[in-house]
Amino acid sequence: GALLWKSEKLDNNDVVSELLVSENTLIAKFGGYIRKAKSVYNANNGATTNIAKVVFEGKSDIRALDVTNGKQLWTAETVFTEDKFSKSECSILIDANTLIAASSKFVYYLEPASGKIKSKVELGKEIGKPKQIFEYDKNYIVKGEEGIASYSPSGTKNYSTSTNKVLFTEFKGDAFIVWTGKDEDDQNEFVRFDLNTGKILGKLKGCYAPRFDQTGNFFIRFNEQTITKHKTL
Repeated sequence: GALLWKSEKLDNNDVVSELLVSENTLIAKFGGYIRKAKSVYNANNGATTNIAKVVFEGKSDIRALDVTNGKQLWTAETVFTEDKFSKSECSILIDANTLIAASSKFVYYLEPASGKIKSKVELGKEIGKPKQIFEYDKNYIVKGEEGIASYSPSGTKNYSTSTNKVLFTEFKGDAFIVWTGKDEDDQNEFVRFDLNTGKILGKLKGCYAPRFDQTGNFFIRFNEQTITKHKTL
């Protein structure tokens, strides 16, 4: 339990959303999404309405520390000199000793220890503001406000596809579902998206909270006085 090192004191506005380790480098992502909830009481009828909203908090930054002594190695400000990373709200990813990060314009491949940019590729205007990066089938998927994009480990873009909106996503079996309705609580509109090809395989509007089967290939729809079964493909 002996203390080995301690970082410099963080500012009150600093929000640490991710801590990733690559060999002897600790990568800290600052700024991230939190879910804020509040209850609103109506004095006229005594009813209480619960309201929840996901918002971005803190200033976006990346800080690299030497994991052996806590010494700061580099920050986003010193690396992204030609790009305003402080406006990025996207998560980060480490794969094969490479740090993957996205600004509002580019996806960057960096050396974690030095911050050296190995390569960068255009994000793609189709997907809007980038929100999250994750790995899928040996490629890097970027979820934006308005679409999905895919990039290879070698630093090339596979596709960038608009879905109009990306409220949230989930897997239903093998099916990747993108919810595209009015807001997060409005599960009334979705598309089935192929992460390998970037194609929209199917879409539906006006179907509140559909019940998917375990494969994700079918769903049950309740429509007034009828129950129907549909394909997602």
